[in-house]
Amino acid sequence: MSHATFHAYHTQRVSNLPFWQPCLICVQSGTKRLHQAGLDYRVLAGGLILISAGVRCRLENIPDVISGEYRAVAFDLCAEDLRVVSLVAGRPSPLKGSPAAIATIRPEADHALAFDALIDLTTSGGHPALIRHRMQEVLLHWLLKAPELMGLLQAASLSFSAQVQALLNSDPARDWSLDQLAQSFHCSIPTVRRRLRDEETQFRSLLDDVRMVRGFNLLQTSHASLDQVAEQCGYLSRSRFSQRFQSYFGLTPSELKRTRLKR
Repeated sequence: MSHATFHAYHTQRVSNLPFWQPCLICVQSGTKRLHQAGLDYRVLAGGLILISAGVRCRLENIPDVISGEYRAVAFDLCAEDLRVVSLVAGRPSPLKGSPAAIATIRPEADHALAFDALIDLTTSGGHPALIRHRMQEVLLHWLLKAPELMGLLQAASLSFSAQVQALLNSDPARDWSLDQLAQSFHCSIPTVRRRLRDEETQFRSLLDDVRMVRGFNLLQTSHASLDQVAEQCGYLSRSRFSQRFQSYFGLTPSELKRTRLKR
């Protein structure tokens, strides 16, 4: 999924949402609140959020008081996106201390024009390649003002864990094994375990993250049944998927789906 539109008509409260690759979120209507590492972020309509890979956060999507709707477009930033913007933004500035893994901004002047053009394209069903180009333009405007964010995005995106999750995300329903990973990365199983351990993670937790995020996205952006969502996430049992989803995010798949229903 390169980009997707999320909307809700009731407040959504989700815990432990992982971002395994960098993400740019454009809030169109309502308010988005994020809580991560003791920090709170609040973004109103017209604002942008940049989230690094490897971040876990608690979020609230709050509908607008007048329209009654929360709406946002999320873009997963792939290696090509980062390569394109880095060609213009240049080398990142040195990072001082431990920067926050989430950044927010409200576009102004020429940046706002790029933001509006991006939103117009997504709402009118523009060509995916053109939407991607506009997204890169919006991101570039931001990075030219805060080039240190480029280094943060690149470092997280090039991790071994991110590469593993990208592979798992190609087919979350597959019965993945460490042996398959080792073959894909042309190394031994002990090497895969060691590299993941060096990044303080494990194969099963990465696979769990990928499957849960896929389920979350499907429930938010499609009309697939719970049985279909569970199957696409590698679960043969709808009830097992629902139990895991609730323990992971703090609400059931059915509860999440109901937030998308108009009042």
